[in-house]
Amino acid sequence: MEVSAPGDDSRAATACGRATAAPADTALPVPDVGITTLPTGFPSLVYTQVTVRTDPERRGVTEFVGYCSCTAQWRNVSTGVGGIMVPAVKPTPVVTGSGALVAAMTVDGRSGVAVTALPGAGTWNVP
Repeated sequence: MEVSAPGDDSRAATACGRATAAPADTALPVPDVGITTLPTGFPSLVYTQVTVRTDPERRGVTEFVGYCSCTAQWRNVSTGVGGIMVPAVKPTPVVTGSGALVAAMTVDGRSGVAVTALPGAGTWNVP
């Protein structure tokens, strides 16, 4: 039987491995509401809540999760960096930099006419 000295944590530290934080999802609270036309020409109601994912192991990166018929305009208020992106079916990683971010979403007219009745919006923090 192996006995360790009091205060000897060497075995416990190696057995547990390294602690990591899981990625965090944030649903932006204001949904994007409007109307767009489908490729067929028929109108379609849009009601989308955009979700962003941050991961402490991928510092300065935001993933926009889930598809929407919208365009997201984001800005890092800590650094002043901003950009525009279109959320896709696969999570889309965007280098936003670390800090506090804000975003506004408008209905996208990729296949025709689009009208935004309520722009989506939200804030989140990126490690």
